[in-house]
Amino acid sequence: MKKNKGFEKIKTINAIINGIDVNSSDVNLSPEEISAFKWAPITTCDVERSFSKHKFILNDRRYSFSESHLKQYFIVNVNKDFLRNC
Repeated sequence: MKKNKGFEKIKTINAIINGIDVNSSDVNLSPEEISAFKWAPITTCDVERSFSKHKFILNDRRYSFSESHLKQYFIVNVNKDFLRNC
């Protein structure tokens, strides 16, 4: 874990999400961006699975996929997966 430079940042974000009082000046993210980390995959297999699932998003035929649409796409997919597991 010491080789992973972002691990301390992830730990700080986790503490913020869980309501633990920490120095958040090191994170340099907006509250909206920090809240998005609640659903971010952390383990390698989850990350690889998400890459496979979402690899078609940034292909050459996606000319009008804005940042707003990207956020909506991820919200829909996270909610779909969450409801499927309930």
